[in-house]
Amino acid sequence: MNRELANQALKATRLATCLPGQWAFGQPRGMQSPCTSPAAQLSASVGRRQSGRIFSGLVVGLVLQMVPIQAHGAGFPWKAGDPPPSVAGIRLGDTRERLDEVLGPPTTTQQLGEGAFGLSYRKRGISVGWASGDGVAMIFLNERYAGDIDGVRIGDTQGSVIARWGDPSSAQGETAIYRAGRWGVVLKLDQDAKVVQLYLGFVGVPPK
Repeated sequence: MNRELANQALKATRLATCLPGQWAFGQPRGMQSPCTSPAAQLSASVGRRQSGRIFSGLVVGLVLQMVPIQAHGAGFPWKAGDPPPSVAGIRLGDTRERLDEVLGPPTTTQQLGEGAFGLSYRKRGISVGWASGDGVAMIFLNERYAGDIDGVRIGDTQGSVIARWGDPSSAQGETAIYRAGRWGVVLKLDQDAKVVQLYLGFVGVPPK
């Protein structure tokens, strides 16, 4: 995982709430950003203090700041209780030994917190967040050739994502999440409404 992606993981909550509103899943233009709210600051702070579960804490904060959306059309193919899919041959919870077996040695390794590491596999276009308490906690697809999650991949349009999965569970700014209980798929779109970030990760307990 390169420095940019490591910073993205460490600042996941702010990523979800503080980017300019060029385009959004279900968020009206001009909606006030919660970036400076105590809740947003607390979520980011709590996420940074996690050790073995640093990634889970970060994405929980992301989810809590997102706006629920009423779904219509096609649906996300997984529900709470379903196991997460395999992505590029690996799964959430996989051991470091399994990563080495499937992906080989990482191009770079960066420590993100106590017991938490970002692993970059540049030739494969993949980065992985791995923690001693969780195993694989996040799987980032960084390039279109890296693979897909149920047919959705980097470079796809907002329209094609919604046609396949329907509206997301929640969204804020250009970032949206499709969740299935404790895990979910997070997407970020550019100003042309194309997917530029795509990852599968633990998201903790669903908000009520």
